[in-house]
Amino acid sequence: MTMASPGAAPPLRRRRPCLWLGLGASAIVLLRAPALSVDDLNSHRRSCPGTCALLPAPFSKQIARTPSTSSDRWPTTASTVSILQEPVERPLRRYLYKEDKFYNRIVPDWPLQYKTAEQQYFYKGQFSVFVMELTEEGAIVQDITSGIIGFVPEVKFGSHFDDLVPGATVNGARCTKMDNTVVQSPDLTLLRLQTGIVYEWDSASGEGYIIPSQGQDAYQMIRVLRRDIDWHDSRQLFPGQFVQFETALPEEVPVEANDDPNAPFALRVRSPEVRFTLEDSYELLLPGAEPWEEAIGTESSPEAFLGSGDEDISLSSAVSSGELAKQAAAYPVAPGRPEVQQRRAHPVLARFAQEAPVVAQAESPSWLWEPQLTYLKEERYDPIMPLKLRQMAVPQKMERILIHEVAVQKGDDWKEPAMRNGTIAFNQQKPPGRAQTEKYSRTLLEKRIAMMKSEGRQRKLRLANFQKEQRTRPEPKVF
Repeated sequence: MTMASPGAAPPLRRRRPCLWLGLGASAIVLLRAPALSVDDLNSHRRSCPGTCALLPAPFSKQIARTPSTSSDRWPTTASTVSILQEPVERPLRRYLYKEDKFYNRIVPDWPLQYKTAEQQYFYKGQFSVFVMELTEEGAIVQDITSGIIGFVPEVKFGSHFDDLVPGATVNGARCTKMDNTVVQSPDLTLLRLQTGIVYEWDSASGEGYIIPSQGQDAYQMIRVLRRDIDWHDSRQLFPGQFVQFETALPEEVPVEANDDPNAPFALRVRSPEVRFTLEDSYELLLPGAEPWEEAIGTESSPEAFLGSGDEDISLSSAVSSGELAKQAAAYPVAPGRPEVQQRRAHPVLARFAQEAPVVAQAESPSWLWEPQLTYLKEERYDPIMPLKLRQMAVPQKMERILIHEVAVQKGDDWKEPAMRNGTIAFNQQKPPGRAQTEKYSRTLLEKRIAMMKSEGRQRKLRLANFQKEQRTRPEPKVF
């Protein structure tokens, strides 16, 4: 990966040379190449892809983003890439998972995860955490039950200040702060605050990919670098971790593009603030087993009870000589799958045990030790009587009171016709309305049209009479 300064322009990519020039240059190199030894050939095999790289892409190429993730395509000894694994348990919601329809992947249901952890936090219950990473400020831990990622400050390590290592499981942790406030934007043009689930992380190169949460109109995985992690001095991300970040477009970040040049970048990557304390933690012991310190004395290491620092006795020699076997025989025998017995119980269960100690300490189902029901001992054998239905009560009839009956009773029966007459007289004083005016106008128009037609007919009759008189008048005689 090539990193450029913020002020400098991104490096220009070289154009591919002409095909004939490349063939000619390769021929010259082959002619002038010196003879290679066996060691050179072996080193060349280790650093270059094998013959499998020329075959068609395998099924794992769809989820592989670096050469080290597919051992069938690139020779590798140990992969440093972690990818989100799909659980086999079903149904998914019971195990705090859900299906992402767009990416067709099973991802953690982070709202349900934080709701489950928040319920335990409100009850002031205990957590079993798995140490993921040690930082300068404390430890990054993961709740085993819900799967959320939290933080333990260094001052809250308690008795685990010296022996806390990544991969350790601590029981009895308590949550001191639960801030699951999440801000996410449906579009980058509105607000560049998004959320997602870490899908892939390469611890060697310090980069990975994040699957954005649904409902954000994000249709490409978000690329994240180690330098952009801003959460309690953490230097890595973990597949399945829920994170919040600020999205940056590819042209805004001076980083050379990889196989996905259009992938946005995640800046200021952090998880919700969930803090734990290990001051009240404890160790889970098998039934009948004793702690290591009580079994071997005041010392806490197996080398301590084998001998002091002056004696030249190692752990391997003690095992071979049988001294460790004698000490191990003192431990009580435990079954293969013992039931884990905790030193502390849940606060709700503790209060239940105080109120009913007999019920709380019972190891059998309740129907085996509860008192027998009375009807099983003193059952009555009276003759069976036929079923008799109770007669339904007749509902009380409602009393109807009409308005005119009340008016007659009060002597106000004259008011209704008086009101009608007054309304008619009042309406007669109103000027004509729109409908009435239109009706009058239509009537006058029809009268004018009828008068015009009548005058026309009269003119035609007078003209016809005049012409008839002209035709019947005798012609004057000319002498």
